[in-house]
Amino acid sequence: MIREMGKLGDFEFAGLGGKNMFAAGLRSAFGDVSTLSTVGFVETIYFLGKKVRLLNRALGYIKQNPPDAVVLIDNQGFNILLGREAKKLGIPVFYYLPPSVSVWAEWNAPKVAEICDHLICNIEADTHIYRKFSRNVYFPGNPVIDKISRFSPDPAFLPNLGLDPAKTTVSIFPGSRHQELKKLLNIMLDAAKILIEKHGFQVLLPLSHEGYRERIERAIERKKLTGKVTLVADDPYSVMNASAVNIMASGTATLESVLMRKPPVICYRIFPISFMIGKRLVKKQMIGLPNIFLDKKVFPELLQGACGPENIVRHALRFLDSDAAYHDELNGYYGLVRGMMGAPGVSLRAARYILKHL
Repeated sequence: MIREMGKLGDFEFAGLGGKNMFAAGLRSAFGDVSTLSTVGFVETIYFLGKKVRLLNRALGYIKQNPPDAVVLIDNQGFNILLGREAKKLGIPVFYYLPPSVSVWAEWNAPKVAEICDHLICNIEADTHIYRKFSRNVYFPGNPVIDKISRFSPDPAFLPNLGLDPAKTTVSIFPGSRHQELKKLLNIMLDAAKILIEKHGFQVLLPLSHEGYRERIERAIERKKLTGKVTLVADDPYSVMNASAVNIMASGTATLESVLMRKPPVICYRIFPISFMIGKRLVKKQMIGLPNIFLDKKVFPELLQGACGPENIVRHALRFLDSDAAYHDELNGYYGLVRGMMGAPGVSLRAARYILKHL
């Protein structure tokens, strides 16, 4: 969206984000904050102090450098507080990718609508709920489709890594958050060990953030998988595309995998208290984004205790060992999800909407 807005006029973007937003043209106010993202309720406590300090600094920055608009992106716990204060200062507030109230916590919709002048949703079902509380709700499509449509596979990707394109390749995506790595990395590496030693597969592990490299390399070494699990930096789409199955932490990556027509095994482990609270808030008893879009549990969701190495391997092998009829069925589901994303150009449409209402 930043990149597309930059094409439409002379704008300055300042705020909070990570390396991809900086590369698109965002001037960082306080450095890379992408690793402060959390999942779960109890898990947030670990970063609470840092987030409160960051919020206060962000508010101070806005007061000293009043922008023409504040664009909130996802991250509701932080952004709802930031948006409320920006609204008090008379600054127009746009929420791009607001909380998915069609999936969980519908009661949150009026609160979100109250602090926002405009809501730009990435799930069409959310618009129907938000429009009960705001007239300024827009669905340009899901921006994931823009990134997918720009991706061009490199046939030399595996050979360049010293791997054999003829061998079955499986990837493990343990997540981009500290808590996900803590809960899922070792379990996924144990699954990888089985896939490598018992089934002769190749395993890729994309590095979500350079700051995690040492931690992941130590874990790989402890599991005696050095030289067997291939760590790949800055190219998650090539990893997904080269893999027959993607073993993934629940999140946007699972949707991206399905849009690439690669089946995900969806993994989710958090503190039990957080899980119990979350179960009370969700409307649909599913956690994987592709399953939520399909309103059907097509892709396996391994939650809490069910998320163990043997179970992960069992579900991965089911995709690999299935017959042509099952793969035809999967292709139908891939197409359905693709149709729900809208046409490419989502970020451009979102950018034009913001400019129109400034």
